[in-house]
Amino acid sequence: MIWTAVWLPLVVTMFLILRLPTTSHHVDRAADLRTNACYFSSAIGLSEGITQTLKLYVQRRRPNFVALCDFDGGRCAGSDARIVEANLSFPSGHSSLTACGCTFLTLAAMNRILFTQALSRRTKRWSCLCTVASAVGYTCFVGTSRIVDHWHHPSDVLAGWWLGCLCATVAFHVWYPPLWNTHRNGIPWSVILRRRDGNTNHGTVATAAPSSGSLLLLPRTSTVKEESFQD
Repeated sequence: MIWTAVWLPLVVTMFLILRLPTTSHHVDRAADLRTNACYFSSAIGLSEGITQTLKLYVQRRRPNFVALCDFDGGRCAGSDARIVEANLSFPSGHSSLTACGCTFLTLAAMNRILFTQALSRRTKRWSCLCTVASAVGYTCFVGTSRIVDHWHHPSDVLAGWWLGCLCATVAFHVWYPPLWNTHRNGIPWSVILRRRDGNTNHGTVATAAPSSGSLLLLPRTSTVKEESFQD
């Protein structure tokens, strides 16, 4: 579960960054790779930190509490580790980790696919649809399996799903602009801020004295000789 919910989304998003052609807005792939790794680490870390803190604070008994405690004469005869584990039901750690990893995969993949100009609109639509369907299907499978196996209550799974999706969404907007921002689509915040600082510095210099490169961008004026030559 750790491989499919955590490491597989990271490998898939790294593969997309390396294989898909960069858009005209991107500076290099290294910035994308660094930002994607930071987004992944912050999302998983935030989700797991909140999940484990809530488990220790709430101390809700699992549905299989009796089996884990192994009652003998009205007292728990099981090991201390099993007794502690029997009281860590809320929220579901498997559900929150899976939801966080799949939400990370969905947002990171769509952030890369939607704003790659080399892909057709049909390819983008079906790629995003398959990504979302796979992520939602696997998340539901893991969560429902925890209920069927009597390890969690339904409310534990729902809380885990909500927590994982929220943490991944918040972390995404820390490292990337929103998907609906058409002016900064797919560009990490670090690249946007660095480019903004560079444009500001370049603008102050350009107002003082235009460089030779900027003169090449000025419109050409036709001279008398050119007009006579064209005639």
